[in-house]
Amino acid sequence: MERKNLRRVNKSNVEQHGLEPLEPLRLKEIRSFDQLLEQMKETAVGARDIGNALNVLSSMVRDTDCNIVLTLSGVVTVAKLGGIIAEMIERDLISCIVSTGAVICHGLSDERGSKHYKLPKDYSDAWLFEQGYNRIFDTIETEYAMDELDKVIKSILKDLPAERILCSSDITDLMGRYLLENGCGEGFLQMAHKKNVPIFIPAFTDSEIGFDFVLFNRYRKRKNLPEIHFDPFLDFERYYNFIINSKILGIITLGGGVPRNWAQQICPYIDIKNRREKIDIIEPKRFKYGIRICGDSPHWGGLSGSTYSEAVSWGKFVPPDEGGTFAEVHCDFTIAFPILIKALFDRLDNSPA
Repeated sequence: MERKNLRRVNKSNVEQHGLEPLEPLRLKEIRSFDQLLEQMKETAVGARDIGNALNVLSSMVRDTDCNIVLTLSGVVTVAKLGGIIAEMIERDLISCIVSTGAVICHGLSDERGSKHYKLPKDYSDAWLFEQGYNRIFDTIETEYAMDELDKVIKSILKDLPAERILCSSDITDLMGRYLLENGCGEGFLQMAHKKNVPIFIPAFTDSEIGFDFVLFNRYRKRKNLPEIHFDPFLDFERYYNFIINSKILGIITLGGGVPRNWAQQICPYIDIKNRREKIDIIEPKRFKYGIRICGDSPHWGGLSGSTYSEAVSWGKFVPPDEGGTFAEVHCDFTIAFPILIKALFDRLDNSPA
């Protein structure tokens, strides 16, 4: 009987189909992180992903019409990545930041000079609680440092006029100014203030900073003083104006969560606004470039693991056949992000054009 699915085993097939061969890593030739990732691009699995990510990132930052949004979640500042972000802002590579409150809270603590500590072995979480130690996986944030932040927030808010209505980007900017005026150590909150890079916290009440804001108003209420009001929709309108005034959009995402979704969903909002209101029609906006470093997998169905391809279906990204360029690195970002950005800096410094 004749086989219907006979395999075409022929060496010339690979040339006919244009298959690209992998190449071995040649460490003797490598003198920079840029060269390392260029070689890793020719290997396999995660190494190829991060190598490809460097090329996408390089194209993104060299596109002079592109405004880049950085979204932050997880242990970014606890893992001491804040200095990298500060340098990216200083180099004018980041136009806007969307973050969890926790990242900003721990960043504020960090820039004030407070320390995070390595978790000792053989101590229970109950013992840590009793000693005023808060565990973040393998790291300790002291409750004392959190109490000190409450004093900082009160200091920032106490002289504001009561009639002023705040949003999260106001408060993060005030934090950066406070740190600069008080001679605190370097960090991305201060650099964002210097460079007028807005920092948005969409889930503001889901953080220690949100608690401090609430407690500040409770204190004012007890003293029969007017409360300071907070309106998250001011953030939304500011971000909307930033997006519609950007010619081209890029996004770098560490982790996922609310920051990733809030930053991206502005594109469907513009589409919905155009369709439902049918007035003040504006040009649809999509992210052309994207870099995502996240360990979450898409098959669980959560947004943090969803692919950029999925986001194309929501109108958040330019499809690849129309010029969209994305890279997704499935890795712990505390490992991949420093390597990727160091390689980018090497490339920019060695060939700035």
